[in-house]
Amino acid sequence: ANAIEVGERIRRAMLAEPFEIDRLRLDVTVSVGIATSLGDEQVSARKIISAADHALYKAKREGRNRVEMAVSLKTWAGRSN
Repeated sequence: ANAIEVGERIRRAMLAEPFEIDRLRLDVTVSVGIATSLGDEQVSARKIISAADHALYKAKREGRNRVEMAVSLKTWAGRSN
């Protein structure tokens, strides 16, 4: 829950502060993918990063400017990527 809140704070902060270049105002959105591991899960950093990356692409597919949490890392533990 804390990781999702941090992702939401980052997303809202970026949206609240548009970039201005010369006279052009650019609204910036952020998509965030999150993966965490519980203390009892033996998951490599590589697997956590892969799960977060998949969550990021899910956020983009689902409409962008959002935070998505990865599925349980136990699901990812058996994958080879």
